[in-house]
Amino acid sequence: MGAPIALISPDEGLYDVAIRLQQELPFSYDVHLAYLDHAVQLSEQLIREGARVLVSRGGTLRYLRQSIETVPIVEIPFSDIDTLSLLMAAKDISPNIVFIGFSSSWMTMAEKLAKVMKLTIKTYIVDSEREVIAQVEHAVKHDHAGVIVGAKLAHDAAKKMGVPAILLDSSEMTVKTALLNAASSLHALDQERLRNQQQATILNNIDAGLVILDPNGTVVQYNESADQIFELHKGPEKLQGALADLLSGKLLSSTQINDKLIRMESRKLLCSVDPVLLDGQTKSVLLRVDTLNRVQEMEQKSRQQLAEQRLQAKHVFDDVLCKSSVMMKVKERARKYAVTDLTIMIRGESGTGKELLAQSIHNASSRRKGPFVAINCGALPDSILESELFGYVDGAFTGARKGGKMGVFELAHTGTIFLDEIGEMSLAMQSRLLRVLEEGEITRLGDIAVRPVDVRVICATNKDLEEMIRQGTFRRDLYYRVQMLEVVVPPLCERIADAELLMDHFLHATCSRMDAPMPRLSPEARARLLTYPWPGNVREVRNVASRLCVEFPGEDVSEEEVCAMLDIPRQPEVRARFADSERDVLLRALDSCNGNKKQAAQLLGISQSTFWRKAKKLGL
Repeated sequence: MGAPIALISPDEGLYDVAIRLQQELPFSYDVHLAYLDHAVQLSEQLIREGARVLVSRGGTLRYLRQSIETVPIVEIPFSDIDTLSLLMAAKDISPNIVFIGFSSSWMTMAEKLAKVMKLTIKTYIVDSEREVIAQVEHAVKHDHAGVIVGAKLAHDAAKKMGVPAILLDSSEMTVKTALLNAASSLHALDQERLRNQQQATILNNIDAGLVILDPNGTVVQYNESADQIFELHKGPEKLQGALADLLSGKLLSSTQINDKLIRMESRKLLCSVDPVLLDGQTKSVLLRVDTLNRVQEMEQKSRQQLAEQRLQAKHVFDDVLCKSSVMMKVKERARKYAVTDLTIMIRGESGTGKELLAQSIHNASSRRKGPFVAINCGALPDSILESELFGYVDGAFTGARKGGKMGVFELAHTGTIFLDEIGEMSLAMQSRLLRVLEEGEITRLGDIAVRPVDVRVICATNKDLEEMIRQGTFRRDLYYRVQMLEVVVPPLCERIADAELLMDHFLHATCSRMDAPMPRLSPEARARLLTYPWPGNVREVRNVASRLCVEFPGEDVSEEEVCAMLDIPRQPEVRARFADSERDVLLRALDSCNGNKKQAAQLLGISQSTFWRKAKKLGL
């Protein structure tokens, strides 16, 4: 490989100067001796071998510029000083001076300097090698030329005809300046190559198809994705056919086009157009094209990543701890409903574990790989709830996040959305929710675009929705839409056996987390916990277990201490504990002990014979 700069010298004088300057200049270049047609052939070979900038002068320069367009060609000009030196040398030989050359600007300069020096000269501008010979013969025969000034061909022809001749020459400074200009051109080329490579790298690292067009709609540049979509390496026909409307006057206007859906053969494409304006006029156009399938895949991938980060359902049915028969039936029913894709309503008092059940349903369903998104409908005012559910676009309202925001229905796409406390929704929000459930699509606040969503809905409430319908505060049509399947979670007071199981679970979990020994509950204390109605349900059990672990780590806990913690009066006699609800208490104890009367009696802190007598009296 040769040097990136090649100087093509038409004569030995310029060649020698260029060789000398190689020791002085801080960059490398090659010097070659060639003239006219031979110079063209040599230059083409040098370009193939790595030359990226050519340097020459006179007729050789002209020949190169006429034949070579792939690299810049820097001229070694004839300066005023160079031309003046030639005139001075010619004047000393003869007053009949003839200039023959390829450059009109150099001839004009010679004529001006000759006029200042009060010399009369003839100038001939030539275009070809044959014309140079002819003009030399004409100058000798008709102009009686006493001296001919010109390049190598004119110089040699004059010599053959016996006429004195002066060879065109460039000063060392002129040659040096030309070579420095060539180095600057090479640097500019390198910078342009770098920019083009950076641009190509950026374009090809964008998955969407990008096409740059000029104002006439002609393709200027495109990336690999665009080539895959339109096969642009074969020609622009597919692009022009698919974008016939966009490539009309609309494309060349200053109007921006966003996500226009078009069809190309069997594919759907989303196209956006961004005009590049200069002084208010379109100078080029950036066309972005995505296949609809890829956009949907990207959306799904984005949603999936969000789901993996923070929208996962953590719990499964094994986490629903119970041993009461009523709760076992609830669990089994929920497991059966999980395999369907129908809307489920979970009813139950606050703290009974409705979200735990919802997460378990999601993880047992075909949507378990999708996101699980929960939102409390009663915790937010309508304006905020609407934006959280459906999202919004940029500028939808004061304080809206730049770029807009995706709502939870979009976040839950292909997964499950859990709407807790749905009974707290206003009628206006109920109407919007019904439309989403019916149509399977949402519209962000401030937007007109409809976005399809594929979501399984699980709702929860502790309200009497039927009574709300009668009072006109809950829509009947929404009720039938969300009440397709129903799961009722009973309060702990109706499944007291579960309270004991949950208490032991939370005691163990809390003490393990604290690295503390378990508190030891006396039979009376355990019995008191068993007869307590737990109005706060599972949430209250967790709270009491945590307090017991903190206040009594590794210690005995009496009934009196439990009563103080629960803020209830202590009932010293067993008989008093059965005062108003003996039947319920006995039933709970039996349920807790799986029907074992001896264990139930021990649990209640009474003798077995007393338990038998009570049970017989109550028909148990």
